[in-house]
Amino acid sequence: MFERLFAPKLDDNSLLQKAKESQSAFAEVYDRFANLVFRFVRRRVATDQDAEDIVSETFMAVAASLDHYDETKSKKCTTWILSIAHNKLQDYLRKIYNTPDIYDPEEHEIQDTSEDIMQATHDKHIYDEIMTYVQQLPDKQIAIFSLRHVE
Repeated sequence: MFERLFAPKLDDNSLLQKAKESQSAFAEVYDRFANLVFRFVRRRVATDQDAEDIVSETFMAVAASLDHYDETKSKKCTTWILSIAHNKLQDYLRKIYNTPDIYDPEEHEIQDTSEDIMQATHDKHIYDEIMTYVQQLPDKQIAIFSLRHVE
C-alpha cells in the first residue's frame, strides 16, 4: 500500500510501457492525462457531457492501442494521447455536422404560378359565396353543415 504512495513518479513513456501490463498503471495514465484531454476537447464542443464522452472514447482507444505505442518514434506520450483525442473529436464533429444534402434542384425549380393564383382566387370566390348562403341557414342546419363539411 505504502509502496504506491511513496513510489517514485514514472516519466510518461515508462508509465505507458508499464500500462501495457498493468491495469493499475493504466489507471494512473488516465489520472495523469484525463484533465488535459478534457480541457483540450471541451474547448471544441458545446457541453461537458459531450466532452466527457469523447474523453472516455479517447482512453478506450488508448487502451486498445497501447501495444502499438512506440516511444522511440520521437512522439511524446502527451502528443500521442492528444492526437487520439483529436481524432475522436473529429469523428464526433463529422457525425454531428455531416447532414445529407438538403438542396434538391427539382424541388427548387421556378414554376409558373399564374394558373395556381387564378385557381386560388376562383376557389376563394366560391368559398365566400357558400359561406354567405350557409350564414342564412338556421342554427341547427349550420351546425349540421359544419359537422359534415368542415369538421
